[in-house]
Amino acid sequence: MSRDSVRYGRVPKRPREVANSNENMPDLHHGLNVPGMAGPSGEMQSEQVRSGVAKELLKMILSAHQANNTYTDELRYNIQRQIIVLNVEEEGQLDEAAGGMIVEEQAASSTTETIPEIKPMLWYNLSLRMTPTVQHVVEFAKRLPGFHNLPQDDQLILVKVGFFEVWLSRVSTLSTPDYLVLDDGSTLTLQHLETMYDASFAQAVLSYVRTMINLSCSEDEMAVYTGALLMWPHRPGISQFTHITTMHRAITDALKHAVVSRGVSDPAGRLEAFTAAAVEVRTLGHRHHELLGWCRKNWSHLVLPALFAEIFDIPKGDDPPAFPAATEEPTPSTSGQTAPQP
Repeated sequence: MSRDSVRYGRVPKRPREVANSNENMPDLHHGLNVPGMAGPSGEMQSEQVRSGVAKELLKMILSAHQANNTYTDELRYNIQRQIIVLNVEEEGQLDEAAGGMIVEEQAASSTTETIPEIKPMLWYNLSLRMTPTVQHVVEFAKRLPGFHNLPQDDQLILVKVGFFEVWLSRVSTLSTPDYLVLDDGSTLTLQHLETMYDASFAQAVLSYVRTMINLSCSEDEMAVYTGALLMWPHRPGISQFTHITTMHRAITDALKHAVVSRGVSDPAGRLEAFTAAAVEVRTLGHRHHELLGWCRKNWSHLVLPALFAEIFDIPKGDDPPAFPAATEEPTPSTSGQTAPQP
């Protein structure tokens, strides 16, 4: 990462009690306040100005999104889903035939005996595939209007805390309610997620994927929605709250423009659905941070890319990889076929 980009030094630790705060979320219907406009004619001019600003802002954010996002509609139509298969030395091989993680009976008496081996390997494989997206999200953030004017500490906080929310929202483009599908086709099942995190979080992640599939976002909606996720002013440790709030409201005004331009029958209802989705994924982001406590506690047993460890505040060592990346095999329901449209 270049020196003039957002640098990943140490930043203040994320306070737990604030990360999932939703009660102060600005209404998505709020736009930019344009001073000097008064009276009926002024209100009409103000609306026209806001509409013009939102339209231009939408173009800028969409351009930034397209330049720094690999989870595209085109990829969705052509990707080959491949379930990650893990080989555990001296304890057998995982059987993915039923779409889950089942250890061969002759190799071990139960799956719990292999979880201490499986969990680090799953984190290794996910971190390898997630890490390139870190730089994509950083570059996307840098192109959001006004982001470069923020103090570096605020930039770091916005990217580090918002990264998982943006990543999961993008991943939903390729995923189904049963699988997380990454941009190389690697597929994480419910069982994979339960092993890495816990059962309730795994279910909640796939529930959010279902929420996003039901929204069926256009590319410009996804661009401004994820931009609004990044530019959330209620992150802990933020110093420029007013500035970021103004930026957030401008971006959500652009989201309103994208929704209205799409010609949906109930734009207000669709904006409320985006608001609900944002609340849902911020709650997931907070829980994800807590669950990564396992990685922080067991970091010496993990092999993670430095950038991945840095963005999630996981201690890192200089040990070489202790095991290879997992092999993959086609998802049983789509072997030899392109993945269906969610």
